[in-house]
Amino acid sequence: MTTHPILRRWSDFTNISTREVLSLSHLNDFSITVNVGSEESEIHVKIAVSFSDHCFTRERRNGDPYYLNFPNCSRRDGVFCIERYNLSITIRDHIVYFSKGDAWIIDGDNCAILPVVESNGEKCFYAIVFSLEKVKGLPFELHMRVKSAYKCDRGPPAIYGTVKFRRLAQLTLEGKRASRVSAHNRKRPVLK
Repeated sequence: MTTHPILRRWSDFTNISTREVLSLSHLNDFSITVNVGSEESEIHVKIAVSFSDHCFTRERRNGDPYYLNFPNCSRRDGVFCIERYNLSITIRDHIVYFSKGDAWIIDGDNCAILPVVESNGEKCFYAIVFSLEKVKGLPFELHMRVKSAYKCDRGPPAIYGTVKFRRLAQLTLEGKRASRVSAHNRKRPVLK
């Protein structure tokens, strides 16, 4: 059990080559409320949402200019990624929308929201990978850690079923995990 979420306010990033200041304020922590339980015993659960720098950084590639280095990056050699940054601008909207719908079960204890977005004129999945954990000592019951967010160039990550977000929240409160589905014919996301 986590004792507190990382309460973070991101500082702006300045692209030295263009002198453009890129605000990361859309990735400051925020909260959502989800209703869980049956109609007779429904409760409102407050969820703190925080974002890793993996939502706007990537690993260094040969030829990356030094000015893209991201200070204090959680990656060993991380750089600011303009593509991930541009996709992250609407990440809060996706989280709020999908908190009323389904999440996909992926590797480990992680889940993902997979909205379809347009990037470079083509539709693709935007994987918003997160974990959900109980917290205590704060005005929140759960903490949604958005661990990464990226364009899925080769299709979505490995999927092991789907779960209603509100059910996922309820299971997490109960100390349980959503069931993983390994059947060959399991539900998978489709680009629309």
